[in-house]
Amino acid sequence: STRGLRRMPKRTPASPQPRYTRIVLKLSGEALQGKLGFGIDPRVLDSLSKQIKELKELGIEVLGFFMIGFPGETLEEVWRTVEYARNLHLAVSAFAVVTPLPGTVLYKECVEGGLLNETTIDFEDFSYGAFDLRLSEVPVEQLKCIRKIEWLKTVFLDETGNFKADLPMNSQDMIDELQNGLTLFPDNAEIKALHTKSLSYFAAKGIEAEFRIAV
Repeated sequence: STRGLRRMPKRTPASPQPRYTRIVLKLSGEALQGKLGFGIDPRVLDSLSKQIKELKELGIEVLGFFMIGFPGETLEEVWRTVEYARNLHLAVSAFAVVTPLPGTVLYKECVEGGLLNETTIDFEDFSYGAFDLRLSEVPVEQLKCIRKIEWLKTVFLDETGNFKADLPMNSQDMIDELQNGLTLFPDNAEIKALHTKSLSYFAAKGIEAEFRIAV
């Protein structure tokens, strides 16, 4: 919910230090509906963006977690969610694939619709990044790819789009993830550019990373 974020004061030299230095936002569907009572109200998104900006001006690090792959969701709608998250310029933007967790309405609907068989389910597979049940119009492998590449960008690139000084991941692993992205989205100019930039960056640093073609 967005409760507690309204009317955040602007920081001045005399203002006290914020009590918290990092905030994780959890936004429910009801909060995003606003007064409409259904869907997502654009005015709520605009208000949220302004509130996050104010938090960042106070020196508070804001992390965001987003869900993609809702029932019936199209690839265009997924990319719109990704673009919104990017424009917030959060410290971390993590994406999870919608998963029908036991006990939820979605889980019940999937069982009743024959999409899940409770007698053969392995509950260890109920992970936001590992579950393979396709609910949206987007193949699960594409959702997982988008999720991983956006995570890579958050972890490796600063707000100017340049590589950070310390990279917490093996260079070849990053190249392989981007190559997988190119395989799934061959016309995506942004993934192509990031792949090329990564190869150039690692080469300049003297780090070995090879271009592998998936077969």
